[in-house]
Amino acid sequence: MQFESVKDIYADIHRNAYQTALEGGVVAPTTETSSHSGGYLITPCIVDNPPDTSRIVTEEPFGPIVPLLKWRDEDEVLARANADVTGLGASVWSRDVARAERMARRLSAGSVWVNSHFDVAPNVPFGGHKESGVGMEWGVMGLKSYTKPRSLWVWKKVFEDTPTSN
Repeated sequence: MQFESVKDIYADIHRNAYQTALEGGVVAPTTETSSHSGGYLITPCIVDNPPDTSRIVTEEPFGPIVPLLKWRDEDEVLARANADVTGLGASVWSRDVARAERMARRLSAGSVWVNSHFDVAPNVPFGGHKESGVGMEWGVMGLKSYTKPRSLWVWKKVFEDTPTSN
């Protein structure tokens, strides 16, 4: 199902004649002697400045397709990124690490990386925001999601001053 979804996004890129910096595409199996024996092989694609309303910008492809978008200033790019309905992960890349970290702190996503993407560890919570998920996995927060917490309220003082009869 995901393979078909990614193929459809590739078709959308070609149908709309978006400029690509790296073409990418679906690799079809050829012969039994080929180094590619079938399956679901898709090569990476970089789309150069597609419209903000394009599928490659508005949908999570979960495939090797990356849109590169131009921006003028931090407020503009952060507003555009945070306006998206998804928020599983985001990354900020820059030589100016302090600036990148400042921008990363303003992104609405479950995991945000600076100068890397998808570094994960079992002791660090992982999860999404908005339509990309609710709650976290991994870490103490993730472990707590498998528990059934409850509150127990016991008011003892109410009855201490009440007279009793024998």
